[in-house]
Amino acid sequence: MIRDQVRERIEGWKAEAGSNDVTDSDGEQMVLEESKDRLRWCMDEKRTAVGAQMSRAEYDEKTKTMMVTKFAGKLIKNMGHTVAGKRHLYPEEALFLMEAAALELIHNGIPLSLAQAHSLLIGDEGVSSNQYMTFSHLTRAGYFVVRYRVPILKTVESDATSSDSSATTRKLSVVYDVHLGDSGYSMGKEKRPDHRLVIMGADDDSVSVDELRSLKAYVGDDVPFHAAVVDQGDVICFSLDWVAIPVVTSDSDL
Repeated sequence: MIRDQVRERIEGWKAEAGSNDVTDSDGEQMVLEESKDRLRWCMDEKRTAVGAQMSRAEYDEKTKTMMVTKFAGKLIKNMGHTVAGKRHLYPEEALFLMEAAALELIHNGIPLSLAQAHSLLIGDEGVSSNQYMTFSHLTRAGYFVVRYRVPILKTVESDATSSDSSATTRKLSVVYDVHLGDSGYSMGKEKRPDHRLVIMGADDDSVSVDELRSLKAYVGDDVPFHAAVVDQGDVICFSLDWVAIPVVTSDSDL
């Protein structure tokens, strides 16, 4: 359907400019630039909602979190964490609520647009784009997505031996505990998650058995692990587990 619409736009531009003046490639570029302009307009537009249904939070420069100063609506109910008696939102939670027109974010006394919030909260000072897309994807699907109780940056050696110059290490993070929508999860209630999530890029090496064993040993329970792989905006989740490969014997051994 979308391709058909793009084709109609290209043919329309060709009819206006003359078929010899606008190539298919030119038309596709025009459609792309127009789509970018619309996206910029949407992100720059200030989100509005009925005041009684909109929460408010202030960006905390020190903690890089958002301290909630006003609660409204249902979306924020099970988001955030408590610090010194105050509710704070993580960057991904604040962005998700802003996109849903459920939160007004204040920075230095000024309400931020969605584009400004993205610039502030995604990157070195906030979360990675892969992390945010994973959080948003699963939350929209009805899951409760909660940051793992403590950050894990577990360095795991590759299969190469330590004496091998090609030996490398990488850091795997258990980023989120994931609860099913009908699990009865609520903020502040200790509950075993249904899944644990490691976030990876499409170009990352797959998780090895040794890496998975190391993470499971560190966590110390049997909650299933999944890898969320982000590829050009698409989020695909895979189960992480190991299986025993049966030993095939010859007929002579039977």
